[in-house]
Amino acid sequence: MKRFFSIYTKRQRIGLYILCVVVVLSIGFNIIVRFHTRHKLQREMYQDSLFQQEVFLFFNEEIAKPKNTKQKQFLTKKNQQKEKNVKRFVFDPNTIDTQELRELGFSNRAISNLLKYRQKGGRFSKPEDLKKIYGVTEKLYSSLVPYIEIKSIAKSVEQTKINADSLQRTPIIPPHSIELNSVDTTKLYSIPGLRKGIMRSMLKYRDRLGGFIQIEQIKEVRYISNKECELLMLYGFVDTNAVKKINVNTATINRLDSHPYITYENAKFIFEYRRTKGKIKNLEKLNEILSSEDYKKISPYLSVE
Repeated sequence: MKRFFSIYTKRQRIGLYILCVVVVLSIGFNIIVRFHTRHKLQREMYQDSLFQQEVFLFFNEEIAKPKNTKQKQFLTKKNQQKEKNVKRFVFDPNTIDTQELRELGFSNRAISNLLKYRQKGGRFSKPEDLKKIYGVTEKLYSSLVPYIEIKSIAKSVEQTKINADSLQRTPIIPPHSIELNSVDTTKLYSIPGLRKGIMRSMLKYRDRLGGFIQIEQIKEVRYISNKECELLMLYGFVDTNAVKKINVNTATINRLDSHPYITYENAKFIFEYRRTKGKIKNLEKLNEILSSEDYKKISPYLSVE
């Protein structure tokens, strides 16, 4: 390096030094300017995003506000109507059904969460436990507190026994007098101790089946209690002639699959068997493609005509 600079005069070397300093300063200045510009641009973009968010929130609030007196009156009437439709009555959160919860003003989300809580074994031991349910607001809870009446487990069991004894002593309707394959909710109301929700669930399940073959099938109804099963078995009976059957020679896969006892796989087997073998003249032919257990369970709901 020393030898390289020795070929230049003193004045030329000084010029080279100055040139190097100028180049280094230029590069450093360029880096500083770029860094400052980028930082400034990022800050401006951030400020713009904040401004856009404020504008968005402002317009959302403006849209949500009623624009005139008529709209204000409409919203007021709508809220008043909702409050009028809300009922207040004494209830136990451990036994109340969906329809009654809706009448009390529970939202769909709160109803769903409450039912899931009970299905998983949860129990309300005091009114404050209701606040644990997601969707139950403080306002709703405050309005319901005077109407919450939680019975202890021991008391509930004892009361059930008393009710069962009283029903056996003084029945309101004769035993085995209600035909369950043709009954409607009006007739079911005459059975004491049945919840409205269970009545609807039972009729819905019955229609999906096509009817009950045995009265013990009511135990398959969702959310039905042992007490309600006993009541239905005490006052009800089934007429198998009223059962609606599925014609295996004309039914589609979807129609077969819609039956609670027929899986999608079995529906396909029946459909393919009919397509390849032709018309099924005897239901016993289905034993070739179904297990003996499946055949025994679904054959009462099938016909060849």
